[in-house]
Amino acid sequence: MERPVNLLRATTTCNAFYIVFSAAKAALLPFLTLLFRLLGLDAMQTGIVMAAKTLTGFVWAPLWARCAVTYNKRRVVLLFSLLMMATMYLSFTAVYYKVAPALPLCHSPTLQDHHHGNTSLFPPSNLTHTHTTTQPSVDGGDALPSPHQPTHSQGQTSAAQAVTQAVTPGSQRDTTLHVPPSPSPSPSPSPHRANITMPHPPSTTTNALATESSSTDRQPSAAMTDLVKIVREIEQHTGQSVKELVESRQLSLEDLFNQARKVDPDITKEGMEKVLDQIEKGSVDSRIPAKRSANRVARNLNVTFLNNLKDGFSALTATLAESKLLLFLIVLLIVIFGEFFSSPVEKIADDAWFDFLERIDDMEKYGRQRYWGSLTFALVPIVVTCLVDYTPCRLVLNLHHFLLHLLVFGIFMVLTLLLACYFPMPPPLKHKYGSKVAKGLRVICCDSRGFLFTVSLLVAGAVYASFHNFLFWHLQDLGSGEVTMGLCVSIAAFAETPMLVVSNKLVRKLGHGGTVSLCLGVLAVRVLYYGFLWTPWAVLPMEVTNAFTHTALWYAVLSYDEFNMGSAMDRSIRSILSSMYFGLGFSLGSFVSGVVYHTYSAPVLFWGASVLSAAWCLLHCLVHCCLPKKERVKYIKLLRKDDEDTSEGDDDWLEMALKDQ
Repeated sequence: MERPVNLLRATTTCNAFYIVFSAAKAALLPFLTLLFRLLGLDAMQTGIVMAAKTLTGFVWAPLWARCAVTYNKRRVVLLFSLLMMATMYLSFTAVYYKVAPALPLCHSPTLQDHHHGNTSLFPPSNLTHTHTTTQPSVDGGDALPSPHQPTHSQGQTSAAQAVTQAVTPGSQRDTTLHVPPSPSPSPSPSPHRANITMPHPPSTTTNALATESSSTDRQPSAAMTDLVKIVREIEQHTGQSVKELVESRQLSLEDLFNQARKVDPDITKEGMEKVLDQIEKGSVDSRIPAKRSANRVARNLNVTFLNNLKDGFSALTATLAESKLLLFLIVLLIVIFGEFFSSPVEKIADDAWFDFLERIDDMEKYGRQRYWGSLTFALVPIVVTCLVDYTPCRLVLNLHHFLLHLLVFGIFMVLTLLLACYFPMPPPLKHKYGSKVAKGLRVICCDSRGFLFTVSLLVAGAVYASFHNFLFWHLQDLGSGEVTMGLCVSIAAFAETPMLVVSNKLVRKLGHGGTVSLCLGVLAVRVLYYGFLWTPWAVLPMEVTNAFTHTALWYAVLSYDEFNMGSAMDRSIRSILSSMYFGLGFSLGSFVSGVVYHTYSAPVLFWGASVLSAAWCLLHCLVHCCLPKKERVKYIKLLRKDDEDTSEGDDDWLEMALKDQ
């Protein structure tokens, strides 16, 4: 027996979910390309990242949603996707923290600064970063001496210095790091020791021994360290400590002293005895029993691997600020990997709410949740941009105040995760989820006007990508603060509300094809205007045209008669059309606009997009006028058919009329 449904609680939870989730997106996504520019990506790289992000979601969102339905794991996939979305975008804070030393200050003399917290600054393309490196010696020869290198004393030197530097007799001191040669019972070595260049500091064990040795009396070069190595070798081969060997008379101090003399002729018995005392007291741990030597070797290998991994990561992060290609690849991988897991959020939530309303037979409420999202997009951007624009440029930990976008995004994502735990999500009926994509494509492609509208959405999506990604870059070049950008998003969202009421009358007067042509013409004028901006604030009046270029355009297409064939089929057709606009069209437009902006300039990009939109507007009008009009069946005329025209076999006139339609 099914439990009773609390419709009010379910509706409230769904609306609250869409409000906080839309608020999280509104706080960051309209300004995402500004974040990439702040990190140091150029226009071409930004276009590629945005295209890859769109294509990844286009491919994997339906697949994830289908898997969630098949295995009845909708809520798990929804929560995991939300978590991955938050992780993806918040990880850019760590990326910024690594590249921040190479970024310029917030203020630039070449740009106008209207507020003390102006964000109109971005990394220049010819950014330089000073980094001092030491060229290692390849052939073992001497490197250039350092002006701060301590002079070599004839008598004594510390054991720590013996690990980090080696002296070749008769030449200047080598400034690169060297490892002393391992002891050998063979005859006395050559007076010229081979220098082994070390690109990284010595291992932890060697440093510890050298430090411990330097705390005692000063000994000749490498004496204490080499003596400890000899003791270690003896104990490894015998399995007993040196003290036990001496007490059992298996080893004499004289023999040990002779072995040490082969390594360093300047070593004294007093120095050797002091080292042995340190070993016996445990200050220098040289006991390596045979039965534990394998464990010690394995542990040393693990420590070495971790140290190498840490050094590699440090080198990687150190070059982030210098290598733009490396930074681009890291950002691209973060976006693709994050979008791979986070793409199905909206589709899963939408499918679950649709199923919930369908089961209680209250489909009139479906779609109303999107109104709350539109309202959020009208309010949140202006609040966040004011917060960013009127705060000091550098925050705690030397973070840029633009990262407040990420902070607000993270707060709303936490609330979204909490609400997702209570989102109404009935178990799916698997037999209802047969693929309707083929049917939707058949409806779109077999109808000439429907196919024409689909291509128009593809072109409009490509043009939309040009100013969605790079309009704010152009405003930055004009010296704009973020308040102007926030007003752009808010005005565009506010303009959609009255158009929802006017769109129906507009379609009735101009028809679906005429309305689409009008919207494409307004889009051409809008983008052309962006190319002639003379001041940032001049962009605001043109944002009102978003009511035509987005709301009226989509209403005219979705209200087309052939695209309304029942709730389930309508959702399939809507998904295909959205994929053409926000998927293929937007990704193609992102890539091309990035190349054009990088090669030429923002005005050239907008002028080119305007020409494309205007050309397709004219072509759309011409093709639409040439297409044959569909005749509607007027049943009143059929009912008034003359009796004299009635003949045998005409009893199925209604069926024949429907077939002709």
